[in-house]
Amino acid sequence: METIIQVDDRLLVRGRKLRAVIFFLAPVLLAIFGGILVGFLTWVFLPIAALSWVGAAVGATGGIVAFLAICHMFIVKNNTTGLLVTLDQLQSLLGNDPNVVYGPGTHLCFPWEARFARNNIPVEEVAEDFTFTALCQDGTLTGKGSFRLRPDFENPINYLSGVAAVGKDLHDLVVTFITGWFADRTMENAFKEKAELNRALNEVFVVGKTEFERRFGVKLGDITVSEILMSDEVQRTRGALNEGRVIVQGTAILLGFKTVAEMQAALKAGSITQEDVDRARREFRIISGNMDGATVSRFEVDIRGLSSEVATALGALLQNPNAAAALKGLSGSKSPAPKGKK
Repeated sequence: METIIQVDDRLLVRGRKLRAVIFFLAPVLLAIFGGILVGFLTWVFLPIAALSWVGAAVGATGGIVAFLAICHMFIVKNNTTGLLVTLDQLQSLLGNDPNVVYGPGTHLCFPWEARFARNNIPVEEVAEDFTFTALCQDGTLTGKGSFRLRPDFENPINYLSGVAAVGKDLHDLVVTFITGWFADRTMENAFKEKAELNRALNEVFVVGKTEFERRFGVKLGDITVSEILMSDEVQRTRGALNEGRVIVQGTAILLGFKTVAEMQAALKAGSITQEDVDRARREFRIISGNMDGATVSRFEVDIRGLSSEVATALGALLQNPNAAAALKGLSGSKSPAPKGKK
């Protein structure tokens, strides 16, 4: 990541010495001009030498007061994170570049330099958020991130001319780069290579002075993709697949197997039947909440003393869900004794 140089007025080019000379000469020249003018007028109307000298002193004082009244025109004041671009109208008349840039602090300027409110440029670094949707080889990803930028104090004119478009244009360029980067990757690789994506973004948009920065007069701090998510459709599909794997594993556990492979081997060998598997799967789905509103009902029947034929018939009967429900309704109830009998 490139380190952004802090704004330093010493790096800006302008005629500092000439501005200082004019600043210090101005009160002297105004005092001389005021003294000569008022002294001359005093001599014209009151041709007395002593009064002429008094008039000259008053005129000189007036010149200094006039300078104090207009001295703000010789000074530019910026805060610690601001720039000001003035328009040197003399250079404009001469056909030269009229733009003069002043950095943070207090500086001397020519009094004929025009100043406009829109030419005040705050150079604080700001963060802009962005979102994107990218198509991978096996699905769609969405994500979000941010980039940090600030005006380039060495190129403020381009910033002033393009400041309205800089955020949107950079957003479009970044999103275009990201979607192209994801195009030949699977979603699994995209998640693993987020750090590589961030390095690639900074190499393209941050390191060195890019064409984008020259065009808009900005400096980029960094670009970071902070979050990558699957689209809602992909998340639902993957969720269903994961749920299916959990149900199969839970079915095997309910049947007493440690792994699905063991259950499949037992099914193939005939140790268990497909009906056993279906019943265990249904029970697991009920237990895990995958069948809303369903409950597991159990019956315990003491069949001691019954003949083997009756026990077999009763077992077959209990395998019928409808019969089991009917038996549940009857369990624990007693028929009323006939009248007249105890």
